[in-house]
Amino acid sequence: MCSGISLLVGLFLIFRGNFRVFNRNVPRQTGRLIGLILIAPIIIGFFYGVFVVGSSRGTLTNDMLLNAALVEIGALAVAIVVALYFIMSLPQEAPIIPVHVAQSVSPSVMTPAEAAAYLKTSEFEVIALIEEGKLPAARIGGDYRIARSAVDDFLRSQGEAEKG
Repeated sequence: MCSGISLLVGLFLIFRGNFRVFNRNVPRQTGRLIGLILIAPIIIGFFYGVFVVGSSRGTLTNDMLLNAALVEIGALAVAIVVALYFIMSLPQEAPIIPVHVAQSVSPSVMTPAEAAAYLKTSEFEVIALIEEGKLPAARIGGDYRIARSAVDDFLRSQGEAEKG
């Protein structure tokens, strides 16, 4: 039952990709990896059943079924811990800065939240641009820092791309 739910959540994450949880934005690539991790327990349980239980030549005992269930539950526990590790290792989202503050004060080095306010988009979109390599940024600790000149260059390149 739990592995079935894990399978459904994993499939959803593979197709969805990016999501937000625990005040963290999970990018598409990491979301899909977490989806694969959550699908793994049911695959492990299947192969355990095929190779270990299936090799019993028709004599299926309660111990074999119990061992198969314990293997799948253990794999599920490990998958959940690994998925949580990936999520919790992402930087927490900074509080949203009101647009009027970001427009009046535009520092030369910005956080993703400040860059998002400056670009009038979401912080998640700014992080996605950074991870796709479209917006240069430096990672300091667990947070990104973006030069205002890089944001201005990005805006100019987008304007030129729309014209061309």
